[in-house]
Order: sequence, then C-alpha cells, then structure tokens
Amino acid sequence: MRYTLLFFMLAANLSAQEPWITGILPPCPESPNCVSSQGADDSHFVLPLALGNLSGEEAMAAHEEIILSYPRTKIIQREPGYIPGIS
Repeated sequence: MRYTLLFFMLAANLSAQEPWITGILPPCPESPNCVSSQGADDSHFVLPLALGNLSGEEAMAAHEEIILSYPRTKIIQREPGYIPGIS
C-alpha cells in the first residue's frame, strides 16, 4: 500500500475541521510561515512528500522526522495520516 502524507505547518491554531478524516487541509492564513501540499497559491504551496512504498507506520515515522528537522518546530497532534507541525 502506498501512502501520501500531506505536509502542513502553520503558526496559528488549527481550525475545527478534521483533516485526517476529510483529507482536506484548512487553508493557510495570509502569513508567510505556512506551507501546504494543498495550497491554492504559489506562496504557500509545497509538493507532497514522496515516501515511496513505506508501510503506514514507516511513512508516519519519516514524516515526523522531517517535521522535527525544522528549527523551533514541534508536533502538535498525531492522527492516522496526519501530523501537523507548528513553529
């Protein structure tokens, strides 16, 4: 099974939506410190992470490692297929 993880960072509170259920991330605010693989504009868009044919657990661990590699960034929630980071 192949997993595509969405990468999403923002320095604000997440909306009440449940993106791990809907598969749709909340839009980025106007601030420049937000990126999303579902970003509607070039200033916030980032390509989804390509993690190959990893298992679900391996893909989530890789995603977590990438998020934590950014300075001053921490993980604020963990759900299947969804790990938002905030910095």
